[in-house]
Amino acid sequence: MRVAENIEMLEVYTNNHGRIHPVLAWDDENLVIIDTGYEDELDKIARTMVKELDFYLEDITKILLTHQDLDHIGGANGILENSEKARVAAHELEAPYIQNEKQPERTTPFEFNSGRWTEQLKESFQNPGSRSRSISVKVDELLKDGDVLPICGGIRVVHTPGHTVGHCAYFFEKSKIPPSS
Repeated sequence: MRVAENIEMLEVYTNNHGRIHPVLAWDDENLVIIDTGYEDELDKIARTMVKELDFYLEDITKILLTHQDLDHIGGANGILENSEKARVAAHELEAPYIQNEKQPERTTPFEFNSGRWTEQLKESFQNPGSRSRSISVKVDELLKDGDVLPICGGIRVVHTPGHTVGHCAYFFEKSKIPPSS
């Protein structure tokens, strides 16, 4: 779905996790993806990118992560394997969780019981000994509230803690598009 000029929110239907909505933004030199879905959804994101926008994973130059949850970071390593240019950015407070240096500290009962969690994910949170996760994404750029990335007309980092300590959203300055998260 077109949000503004050079900003699209994809609607990707998945087998196991319902719908996800990664956002793509681009300019003459950059293709940015905000959040990457679960690891097993990346092929669907890639197909949707090609079908709707004629973009490929190898075109991505920046991965902006809103927070540590697996449905937001899971496909990042797959993108990095496909794109030599891609770099990952996330809020500085969230990076240790994304890089698997710290274990996830919470999940709300609403999230847990939403029907969107697989049995494997539920088990990992019910069994404290298994809470360490196997996915780790290297964060190349640490972001802070108010930072403006000089790409796609300016993307401002908006720190929105609550869901997670380092959760952030992104404001597209040129288009005046409110924060995406």
